[in-house]
Formats: sequence, C-alpha cells, structure tokens
Amino acid sequence: MQNITKNIDFFRLFDVLSEEEVYYKENPAPSALATGNSSLTWNDLLLCAEQEHGCPLHHNRSLLALRHPRYAPTPAYSHAFFEMLYVMEGECVCTFAHKKETLKSGDLCFLPPLQKHHVHPVGDAVALSIFVHHSLLTDSFLTTLHLPDTLFHFFTASSVESARRYFVFRSGAKDLLQIQLLGLYHELRRSDTFSDTMLSSMFTSLLITLVRSDELLMHSLQENDSTDKILSLFRNNYDTITLSELAAKLHYTVPYCSRYLKKNLGCTFSELLRHTRFQRAEELLTGSSMTVGQISDELGYENPESFIRIFKKEYQMTPAQYRIQSLEKKAAVLS
Repeated sequence: MQNITKNIDFFRLFDVLSEEEVYYKENPAPSALATGNSSLTWNDLLLCAEQEHGCPLHHNRSLLALRHPRYAPTPAYSHAFFEMLYVMEGECVCTFAHKKETLKSGDLCFLPPLQKHHVHPVGDAVALSIFVHHSLLTDSFLTTLHLPDTLFHFFTASSVESARRYFVFRSGAKDLLQIQLLGLYHELRRSDTFSDTMLSSMFTSLLITLVRSDELLMHSLQENDSTDKILSLFRNNYDTITLSELAAKLHYTVPYCSRYLKKNLGCTFSELLRHTRFQRAEELLTGSSMTVGQISDELGYENPESFIRIFKKEYQMTPAQYRIQSLEKKAAVLS
C-alpha cells in the first residue's frame, strides 16, 4: 500500500522545497523555533494555501491544507480553528505551552482552537496540517456521524473547554488514513462546483476511519489557571471587556497582561477579542433567528454597519450571506 501512495502524482508535491527550505537544508539553523508568534486568521491560511497550491481557492472553503516547512526555523502560532496535524513521513515534534508531543509516520493529532503551538518536522519529515473551520462542524453534521461523546464534546465545547485537551491517533490504520488525507489534499486544490461537497464527504469518511480504529486517544494539556480564566472572561464578556478590565481582574498591569496574551496565546488582546466575537457570531448566525442588527448589538459593536464591514473583511461575505450558505450546507448534510 505504501508503494501505491508513493506513485500518486500529487504526493510528489511534498518533495518540492521552497527557496527558504533549500537554504536551510544547506545551512542548518541552530534552532527550529523562530522568534515571534503568529496569530492566524482564516484569510491568512487561505492565502498560504493558495500560494502552496498555486491556484485561487474559494473564500468559503471550510477546510484548508498546508505542508509544514522543513529545515527552516518557524514561529509558534495560534488560530481560532481546529487543526489536524498528520505526519506523512518521518518524525514531527509538536510543542504546546507546557507539553511536547512527538508524532511519527502515520500519527495524527487533533488540536483545539486558540492553543499556541509550534510544529517542527525533524529533518526530511513531511507533516501536513488540515485546518477545519467552525462552519463545517455544525451540530447536525456531527450528530449524523454518531461520534463518541468525548470527540463530539471536543468539537462542540467552548474554546475554554476544548483548549484543555487534544486527541492523538497512533498509526492504527496508517495506509488507509494516508490515502484519505492525500485525497483530501488533492481535492483541496480543485475549485469546481462539486469540491465543497466532496471535501465534506471526505472529512466525514476520515472521522469514521479514526473512530473505527479505536486508537484515538484523548490527552490533557497541563492546565494554566490564568489562561483558562482569560478565555472564560472573553467568552462571557466579549461585548464589553477591555484590556484594562482584563488586567485588573487578573491583578496584572496592562503591559504585563499584553505580554502574557502574546506569549501564552500567541495573539494580542484585540485579536483574541475578534476571534471570540467571530466564533459567537457564527453560533448566532447558524443557530438562532436573531437579525444581523440584534447580533451586532449582542457582540458589542457600535452599529450593524461596523459589524457587517468587519465580518465581510474576515469572511469575504456579509453575515446574511454567511447564514444562507450555512443553512444550505446544513440542508445538504441532512438530505
């Protein structure tokens, strides 16, 4: 089976090195970790995927795939989406704030949103990340899969709860899983009218393979009381919270609070607030009958126009268009 995957044309894409990778392969860096932290939006991931695939992608994609750079030092990063880190070949080290997970060929790790982490493919290793947007993980979509309670809760829990755990799959169905992920990566390069439906079906098939294997193990991240408290404060006060209020509740100075957010969550106060508001906006647009104006008021924006403008900049569509598209996706899953 391994020889079959080696002969698939698009597998060879993983062997193409960028100029930066070529340089660092010839001039090894002393550390795999570059300075700085990156807080990535869906737009950031989309642009990176378009550069990697060499073609424009639909802005409403709910799945994206990226190969992790080899040899070159890379920064730690965070984002507001679920991530599947899969090791095609070799060994990869994933470092969290308080833990380090070594993944080998065939291993897959489900990472939660808002968890700063660093991914380091060792040597010639090939590691692939699939990013999953919240719009795909509707209750109806997850319910039809009959997922185990722990995995269902991982996908549906708030950022505060899901940020405390991750799942690791240890090579139980390596060949089948690799073919499915290669197929998913290939389909992500397409942009026809059937692509989104295919991606949803392939992601469903992938989850079923993992559940059937009975080797998907849940791990807990070492809890950080301050980080948990921050995420809880944002979740419960996203409409009114300010940096000064957050610092006061944590008994921090404002400058120290800003540094703490950047170091432990990989984002600024405004970035985390935007992530939290967007997540809540998605929930209200897809799970309530509230008007856009009511949602704007609920989220703490000055007026609906500001909310619509900021939302459109992030999603390339208005909140109303997002609601219609989500309802259509939900209907397609149930049909």
